[in-house]
Amino acid sequence: MSFRALVFACAVSIGSLSLAQPAKYSTQPTDVLKDGKEYTHSSGGKFKYPRTWELKEMDGFLMLTPPNAKEGEFIMIVGDSAEGETDPGSPQVLDYLDGQISESVPDAQRVGKIEKTVAGAGKGVIISWKGTVNGSSAFIRAYVTIVKSYGIALIAVGKQADVESRDAELRQIYQTIGWGQGKLDKRLIGTWNYWGYKGSSDGKYGREERATAVLNSDGTFSYSNSAETAMTASGDGWAGGMASRRGDGYGGTWTADGGSLFLNFADGTSESFDYKFEQQGQNTFLVINPDDKKHRMEWSRGS
Repeated sequence: MSFRALVFACAVSIGSLSLAQPAKYSTQPTDVLKDGKEYTHSSGGKFKYPRTWELKEMDGFLMLTPPNAKEGEFIMIVGDSAEGETDPGSPQVLDYLDGQISESVPDAQRVGKIEKTVAGAGKGVIISWKGTVNGSSAFIRAYVTIVKSYGIALIAVGKQADVESRDAELRQIYQTIGWGQGKLDKRLIGTWNYWGYKGSSDGKYGREERATAVLNSDGTFSYSNSAETAMTASGDGWAGGMASRRGDGYGGTWTADGGSLFLNFADGTSESFDYKFEQQGQNTFLVINPDDKKHRMEWSRGS
């Protein structure tokens, strides 16, 4: 989960800080959140937020703005692959979070105790840091969980007092983070076939690869792959990426929003790919990685 979005908060002056205990909160969403708005990402990740708050989709993160937002206060949600981790409180995840925060706030230091809690769909941790942003003191609090192989963090940046005063509301949002049925691009439903060949310029070796993916209308998928040679798949695209897994024949669930395809495998891992459709004569092709000449892949309709 990338915390580079914190750079967005670096243009404001934030006052000095003093440590305080987190506000008490209910373990269940309040009536405000029960009647609030629900956001569902195309991958299926979802959460609720107060009806009076504004949500904007930014480049790589979501920005939440309360109607009474203070100057220099930023609230955002970021997410990315958890790289196989299942416990947000593990030493590996905590070290990673420290490193990500330090990239944006070099002098950031963790403050207070790490609070282990439960988010809407599983284990969670709440962590705080303080550091210097553009010459002023800043306070950062992250509410972190792992859902369906994705790391998700609700992050608040601002003055200490402002972040603490928002703690109860943020915890209520955090309690609703979960997973639902994401968007399904109906144009993808059906069987898709891929054929590809890679070889050396001297012709001494090569690899022919065939793959079939079946995307079902209920949001499930199955995949199979075969190859003529023993060369290792490079993970350059949809077929290569999945062929690099062990075994033969894969399945799980899929979602797609018209531009990005998300595959959630039964083993808890996930992959995502950009895609578009191209008409070539009478045939419609599904193009994976359409803007990447090196990794572009064309899939044809099958039966």
